[in-house]
Amino acid sequence: MISFEFSQQEQSIQPHLEKEEKLLWIGIPKQGILFSWFDIFLIPFSLAWGGFAIFWEYMALQIVSEGEPFFEYIFPIVGIPFVIIGFQLMIGRFFSDKRRRANTIYALTNQRVLFQQKEEIWYYKLEDIKNINVSERKDGSGTIFFSDVYSPVLNIETINWPSRKKQKPQPTSFDKIQEVRVVYEKILKAQSNKIP
Repeated sequence: MISFEFSQQEQSIQPHLEKEEKLLWIGIPKQGILFSWFDIFLIPFSLAWGGFAIFWEYMALQIVSEGEPFFEYIFPIVGIPFVIIGFQLMIGRFFSDKRRRANTIYALTNQRVLFQQKEEIWYYKLEDIKNINVSERKDGSGTIFFSDVYSPVLNIETINWPSRKKQKPQPTSFDKIQEVRVVYEKILKAQSNKIP
């Protein structure tokens, strides 16, 4: 099962590699619904927001049932976006994050680090990466942050053409990967071989 998944990931990345490029590592972020440190603040905030939005909508519907003329439709309509935002903050964001990570593949080659989300590809050339920081958890998983980098977008479909969705921000980390220290050392080794 694992070898099949890795070969599937490799098949997905392989068409994006250049002629002299060799794949050194390929991986995916942890899967499932995950919590992070900022949830300590965001969960109480989202509950307060969502609670207020639901209370607002309930009170607005009470006004409608009492037949107040002007406010009959305005208050319930104004409350709907706040309820939707509250739902996204309380619950939806976990499923959005889960779906994003399920469609993400990371790769390291002898020339670049690559990020794939569905059909979109981003990359940084190894020589353009000036700073690499690692955040490691007790279980050996963690995140590798790339900073002070510049890279063009590889896939023309992600360009912000008129009448298209806005371009997504480029990823700047290998987020929530297994054996983060091993991958970090592979990146440093590939960089030292690439940069004289």
